[in-house]
Amino acid sequence: GGSTLDQLHTRKIFVSGFSGLNAWVEIQYNDAVPWFSARSNQTVVIYKDVLAVIAGWSTGPVPPGSQVATKIFYNDVWIYADSEGVANIYKSDKSPEPQLALGQDFVPYWILVALNAPFRPRSSMTAVEFKGRLFLMGGDGPDSLGVIAPIADLWVTND
Repeated sequence: GGSTLDQLHTRKIFVSGFSGLNAWVEIQYNDAVPWFSARSNQTVVIYKDVLAVIAGWSTGPVPPGSQVATKIFYNDVWIYADSEGVANIYKSDKSPEPQLALGQDFVPYWILVALNAPFRPRSSMTAVEFKGRLFLMGGDGPDSLGVIAPIADLWVTND
């Protein structure tokens, strides 16, 4: 996710074995597979050895009579099932498994863990694992009047 010079919001994810600048490879995906929407200012964290994408924002439609697009803030949580073990822990009917090609036993895919987590929709927050728990702190998001403002809160989970 994030922004590029020619794209305001993307779903691109790159991985590296840290063997040099040319070692970065974009993770390919199939649009038929569950996948989080293009967004910016999400947070990515490794929790219990699982990669998670949390919240962020994207551009919505331009309301009639306006020249400014709306901002859509998310409070969703996605995990990357890179093994059958991870998939078996987190899979649900919210994120169906991808279709396998003949001869394939498993392909990595994204699983929606929470469409509306208990924290307010937000972007630019921080998440960190500390002593076996995941902490989510602050960020920016719409308040009760729809005004985008800093959020001063702290959320923690054990799962």
